[in-house]
Amino acid sequence: MRARVSRISVVFLLGIMTFIFGGVLMVSTSWAQPTSLIGVAVPEPPNLANFVKNRTAAIQLGKALFWDMQLGSDGIQACASCHFHAGADNRAKNQLSPGVNAGDSTFQTGGPNFTLLPGHFPIATNDVVSSQGVYNRSFSNVTPGNPVDICVSGPDPDGFRIGGINVRRVEPRNTPTAINAVFNFHNFWDGRADNTFNGSTPRGAGAGDSPIFQTQIDGTLALVPIAITNASLASQAVGPPRSPFEMSCGGRTFPYIGRKMFNLTPLGKQKVDPNDSVLGALANSRTNRLAKGLSVSYPQMIRDAFVDTWWNSAQTVVMGGDVFTHMETNFSLYFGLAVQLYEATLISDQAPFDLNTLTPQQQAGLAVFTGNGRCDQCHSGPIASDAVDPDPALGFFDIGVRPTNEDLGAGPIFGAGDTAFDATFKTPQLRNVELTAPYFHNGKALSLEQVVDFYNRGGDFPGNPNHDGQVRPLGLTAQEQVDLVAFMKSLTDERVRFERAPFDHPSLCIPDGHPGNELGVTESSPGSGEAADSLRCISATGANGSAIPLRTFPPQPIFGDTVFATNFIEEMASAGITAGCGGGNFCPDVPVTRGQIAVFIETALGNPASACTGRFADVPNTHPLCGFIERLADDGITGGCTANTFCPDAPISRGQMAVFIEAAAGNQGGACGGRFGDVDPLSPFCGFIERLNDDGITGGCGGGIFCPNDPVTRAQMAVFMAGAFLF
Repeated sequence: MRARVSRISVVFLLGIMTFIFGGVLMVSTSWAQPTSLIGVAVPEPPNLANFVKNRTAAIQLGKALFWDMQLGSDGIQACASCHFHAGADNRAKNQLSPGVNAGDSTFQTGGPNFTLLPGHFPIATNDVVSSQGVYNRSFSNVTPGNPVDICVSGPDPDGFRIGGINVRRVEPRNTPTAINAVFNFHNFWDGRADNTFNGSTPRGAGAGDSPIFQTQIDGTLALVPIAITNASLASQAVGPPRSPFEMSCGGRTFPYIGRKMFNLTPLGKQKVDPNDSVLGALANSRTNRLAKGLSVSYPQMIRDAFVDTWWNSAQTVVMGGDVFTHMETNFSLYFGLAVQLYEATLISDQAPFDLNTLTPQQQAGLAVFTGNGRCDQCHSGPIASDAVDPDPALGFFDIGVRPTNEDLGAGPIFGAGDTAFDATFKTPQLRNVELTAPYFHNGKALSLEQVVDFYNRGGDFPGNPNHDGQVRPLGLTAQEQVDLVAFMKSLTDERVRFERAPFDHPSLCIPDGHPGNELGVTESSPGSGEAADSLRCISATGANGSAIPLRTFPPQPIFGDTVFATNFIEEMASAGITAGCGGGNFCPDVPVTRGQIAVFIETALGNPASACTGRFADVPNTHPLCGFIERLADDGITGGCTANTFCPDAPISRGQMAVFIEAAAGNQGGACGGRFGDVDPLSPFCGFIERLNDDGITGGCGGGIFCPNDPVTRAQMAVFMAGAFLF
């Protein structure tokens, strides 16, 4: 059992040091319990000004890079692909990893592409519930203008195969939240993201493998060692883009990532809400609601954010037999610092605990937390984690989740040749914890109730050599356990729950398993050796956030009657465009009327209803949809179905829908090229239909036709609307 340094002795010693030397401690270890996060200083590199000249521009760059799907080798996988849900991940399909860190490639709980259900928890094997990343591929090169890298696929060596077809690999540890992560002195579960950023890799000063260059007075480039303290998040950020599990084909380096991104529109595959709290001013959607991406390039964002000498040389650098520009060479430096500065804005300090609005039950739970539960022995301070401390002995523990030999955790990082830190892991923060299931470094627990039960029984493997002595049977009553869970829920910031600023974001389409199940999948193309993707898209949110709260793991359906287009329908609900048809249902097969589409479109545009003036003879002032119908006319989207009528109860056709959507975006129909076999080139709808196709919103109804006269069902409407305004 590893000897634990007592909190009292540490506080006493640090207090003496502060008294004797008159020092100012950057990190306090004197918390005896969780404390408010309001007003707590966010750690920041003391030499940041040597690198960043415009913080706002750097934050914009960091948010764009964090959410950009084009960053991954596959043109799909973003940093946010594993951190989209309260900074973590709530997917349930293809989220199992075998005991890779124990050298095991066999699945025991399920298998590749398995769908996890509540009954599978708590996990009792060495399988890990984590986040799916990329396919097993080796990097060759990038193609300017193409977000997909040139890579070579090979059979997956770690068991991520079904019938000889590779599926997406799954990380060997559960995804921790990115929110408040800036306070961790070391990041990643094993602490390998060093507090000192070396400009290119996670492992700290002197461990960088990509040189960073600075322009000298004479205009030449000089190799410069980088050591930026208080930058563990920057160290963490540069890990996943090169990881062959998370985002990258094996062997890819940052200069190639920079080369690719510099030739792409930032967030070019994604919608950015014009009211995004960071990127709204740069969003192309400000001038065209159907447009994706930003109006500025990545090179310009770097020039705006970083001190000139880190990017302005015309001299090139030769690495690995290839020639790179100064800016391409230093891309890891920009990436790490910009992402850190963005993530440093993700501070959730408005929870009921911070605002002193605890219920009596939550107050009782706090008493258990700091009393019989002994939770505060590791979970203290403003983020309820001692991992803010520079000393890993105070923030990394073996609590007996799994046997030591299955995952050595921080052992190789802090062990210095001995076993003192084997199977120890970073103490996770507890803020927003009700939203970040599953729990523990291996994702074994489904709920906070299961977590409390784990601690109440003293953990599962108390015989581990480094098992922490504080984890022992607690003897909590059933009521104490319920109260304790209630207290932990008081650490949830409602801005996180509803994705309000600063937790708003661009749209994102994430891999969500593969068509099929753990027994069989379909190849993406014949002979590819890789399974086709199932993508789940998440709508862009502006500063005002989502209309419905985040759903906990595993996510349950919003409506009881959706099968087709469920993702589109649910994101329409999240965006506040629809609440369904009543009774917890959506009525997906019911045709949409012209009056209803007026409500959907104007709500999607964020517009209120107009005052009714009796503009249309068949829409009296008493008509429940009158205000939205007249707003649609006020906005020039339609003049009605005749000179003075609107036909509010008539079903809207697919051709009419094309006109409404494109007109709502301010777009005119183009010249008709006869693209669809059933759309007359002389039809007034033809140009709008082809424009809708050009904008990637629909490919027609199949077989080279559009079915322009068919009525639009509510489910089809959701596909059209979500594709146009949300994704």
